[in-house]
Amino acid sequence: MAGAVTLIDEFTRAPAKLLGSSRDGDWIELLTSRPANTLVRNLNTRWAVLRFDETLMPVTINELEYENSYVCSPYGACVLYPQTEVKKVGNVVVRGLVRGLTVSLAPLLRAAQINRIVCVNNWLL
Repeated sequence: MAGAVTLIDEFTRAPAKLLGSSRDGDWIELLTSRPANTLVRNLNTRWAVLRFDETLMPVTINELEYENSYVCSPYGACVLYPQTEVKKVGNVVVRGLVRGLTVSLAPLLRAAQINRIVCVNNWLL
């Protein structure tokens, strides 16, 4: 027999009984009770919660936010984060290669709208 699946977002306003009083429920309540950027400064996302029977999973929903944290942005993970981190590499050749690769990849990823994404079970880790 299949379990019950419930999507809870800002439009459905979850009653407390749906979130429960578990550690996960407390954490999800914290995540969903305020805008994401009040918890993580460079994060722009919309929250939801997917409940499958007694299991709660946070969901991040993004459209086309390209200046965003890598925790919910494939563009941020593939372009912005490497560009930031490669500045710490001492090898000029490696820095140039990574920079060239990310600059070349960026327009392709934008054209593919890679940041139009829903991440299920995204605990922002």
